[in-house]
Amino acid sequence: MIIHRALLLLLLMLFSLVMSGCPGSSDGKAPKTGGQTPDFQEVPFSEYIQRENTQKSKAANEQHQKAGDLFADPKVAALAKALERTDLTKAEQLLREGVDINATGQKGITLPTWTMLSKNKVSFRWLLEHGANHNYVPEEDRGVLFWASAIDDADWLEMLLEHKADPNLKRKGNIYSVEVPLDEAILHKRIKNLELLIKAGADVNFPIPPNDGGGTRAVDAASIGWLEGVYMLLEAGADYRPRTVGGWDLTYEVIRRSEGLNTDDTIWCNKVLRLLQERGADVEAARKKIRDDENRKQP
Repeated sequence: MIIHRALLLLLLMLFSLVMSGCPGSSDGKAPKTGGQTPDFQEVPFSEYIQRENTQKSKAANEQHQKAGDLFADPKVAALAKALERTDLTKAEQLLREGVDINATGQKGITLPTWTMLSKNKVSFRWLLEHGANHNYVPEEDRGVLFWASAIDDADWLEMLLEHKADPNLKRKGNIYSVEVPLDEAILHKRIKNLELLIKAGADVNFPIPPNDGGGTRAVDAASIGWLEGVYMLLEAGADYRPRTVGGWDLTYEVIRRSEGLNTDDTIWCNKVLRLLQERGADVEAARKKIRDDENRKQP
């Protein structure tokens, strides 16, 4: 929904101090997203994501504790337990007996998701090698490819992509009406996952419709201060020109997000701005626009 996405981005804008360039440039505050008022407690976007991750981790642990009961078919439950124990001999036997490797349990849980919750990479690879559907997205869950794109350990995603998982897989999302694995890698700042998805053919210019706020995934990476990710997206061919419904493009967003950066982020900021200039972006015009926007807000 456009409201949900705009509100999330607004939280980051309202609670971050911003400038009109890398450290040492003139000041400029973030524009608002059309006067919308958040309908939930206002917190910084980074804190919102952290809370969401904590809740998801808690939910995943709770799910794992009762996962043996999630599969109604006792044969599928037996397969899940064998995979948790890495008893692949038993798993092979159950497959020969006709157990459906793509069976789903409560809340859409699948065997690949189950082995991720069990942290069993050997059984996870075994499932992929035996034809488990890695592109399935349950209605009540993210789906294994989206989970793998979000977590810190890139091995899971690498295995999925090695077995031809779709890097442009679409699902109905919470922030965008349609989300792709890139969104998870960006929101959680997973540089290795981002690299893997790009190498596998992820569309770095997958459009964000106006109803979802417009702009690009690179703009969203800049909006959370992840300039290393912005640089990687630009190197992979991301277009810096599309504007959000709020009227700003990637250059504008990078400049606005450049205050309070640590040394590493300052280096990435400068690299991004140089690359933008090489691609034809008018950095000075963006700085002037930010100053003009700020001046118009002055009483």
